[in-house]
Amino acid sequence: ITFLFSLSFYRYYWFFKIVCCFVLPVLVPVYCWNESWMESIGISGVLRFVIFTNMTFSINSLAHFWGTKPYDT
Repeated sequence: ITFLFSLSFYRYYWFFKIVCCFVLPVLVPVYCWNESWMESIGISGVLRFVIFTNMTFSINSLAHFWGTKPYDT
């Protein structure tokens, strides 16, 4: 049964990823808070993605900067 669950999960993974990461964060402000489409796409879609991607990548940089193992890169 685990194999069937994992197979169905991977079949729809990209669909749910796009919906949960980009579609819902854009639609909720438009329909719930009466924001404009451009503000919703700009803030919920693009700005959120850029900020969290940079935060994720900065963790690696900070780990190399303040870490105990020296890396010469």
